[in-house]
Amino acid sequence: MVDTQHYTVRPARQSATRPVVGWIGTASTFRRYLLPVLPGLVRVCQAAGAEFRVIASPDVREQTVAAGAVFVPWSLATELQELQTFDIGVMPLSDDEFVRGKCAFKLIEYGAIGIPSVGSDIGANGDVIRHGVTGYLAADEQSFEQYLAELLNQSDLGRSMGAAARQVVDERFSLHSQVGRLAQVLHEAAGK
Repeated sequence: MVDTQHYTVRPARQSATRPVVGWIGTASTFRRYLLPVLPGLVRVCQAAGAEFRVIASPDVREQTVAAGAVFVPWSLATELQELQTFDIGVMPLSDDEFVRGKCAFKLIEYGAIGIPSVGSDIGANGDVIRHGVTGYLAADEQSFEQYLAELLNQSDLGRSMGAAARQVVDERFSLHSQVGRLAQVLHEAAGK
């Protein structure tokens, strides 16, 4: 869940600025899920005149830069500001036991700031992304790159998908959307 009063929709990109595709996460998820596909995603970005940014801990800086991406150190104080530089968010995964129980929090964050996402069609990603409406669910690395290129080739970088993603987050994954559900659970637990 996110506080959608804190996660505000990012301002429209200035036409003179270079599009930004981004990923945020831990060093372990970087190495396990992003790094294997990062060179291909960077190539797609470069072909479209975009840059790929990684927000993570400093221990992945060298691998990020070696793959041709821009490294941004994660900080709680700057996390939202850095997320709002993204035009498109990504969440690649591989199918394993951990992923099948993993939350799609990156996708929720991306949707909360009003940007479309491309995520692997695994686990909870399908609960957050509505394929073709809020972003794309990719079955493999090739389709992941294809969907990313498709978004980058749209003149508005999928801004309408981002607006739809924000609506999904507001309705299903925001703190305020859960108040009624929490009250009901508490009343039931209290026997009322």
